[in-house]
Amino acid sequence: MTASAEAGSGPSGSADSGNAALTETTTADLLDLLDDAHAREILVALVGEPKSARDIVSACSCSRPTVYRRLERLNDAGLVDSSMQYDEDGHHRKLFRRRLDSVAVELSDGGWSVRVDTVGR
Repeated sequence: MTASAEAGSGPSGSADSGNAALTETTTADLLDLLDDAHAREILVALVGEPKSARDIVSACSCSRPTVYRRLERLNDAGLVDSSMQYDEDGHHRKLFRRRLDSVAVELSDGGWSVRVDTVGR
């Protein structure tokens, strides 16, 4: 399932898709986050199966604190979500899953807009 968010024309528009996090994320905030090399690296690491923060740190060239900070920002923006996995022995870990599918920026005479497609839950 794919949800689409159309942002307003210009940096003050908000991304709106029915997802509360995307609704509160402005276009400028979203583009700023996607401009961050660490955030992009984390999104690429999350292609495929959900991963733990430890697995993401191993796949990326950034520190553990940096991964956690970016995961929090990506989660707040609705581009990543998380779930808890419980093992039979009682151990648990948080798994992160990429929700971002694609981003398109469209220019027109009236300004510009940003379209964000996310993968449904």
